[in-house]
Amino acid sequence: MEDLYLTCHRKLMELSWSVIRKSRCNLAELGFAWNQYSVMKAIEQGEALTLSEISARVHRKNNNVTTIIHFLVSKGIVERIPDEKDRRIIRVRLTEEGIAIRQQAMEHHDNFILQLYGPLNEDEIKKFIDAVDVVLEKIK
Repeated sequence: MEDLYLTCHRKLMELSWSVIRKSRCNLAELGFAWNQYSVMKAIEQGEALTLSEISARVHRKNNNVTTIIHFLVSKGIVERIPDEKDRRIIRVRLTEEGIAIRQQAMEHHDNFILQLYGPLNEDEIKKFIDAVDVVLEKIK
């Protein structure tokens, strides 16, 4: 029976890393790394967020997010603006071009997800999610 548990664990790890690798390749087609996509996705249209707010949304340290923001600024996707109430605070918002690029990237990634899980029917997906939830609960 233990072999079955080990096989399950190995398969889950293989699945996890394969999905991560394929997701990264999918986003690389658009010229983004996963962390760049995550930051861009975290900023909604019309929002102007501080680095701390972005960091909290993507679960990364401020200094990591700063580097990503530099990249996104260089690509014209986001811009830095001073806070209206406190000029010491810098906020980040999507540019007009950034709004379109963000939407395109999200649609591209969503299509990838649909293709990835497309072979499974809704019942199989629900059972898979339930099984993963059981394991996640045990890890907590």
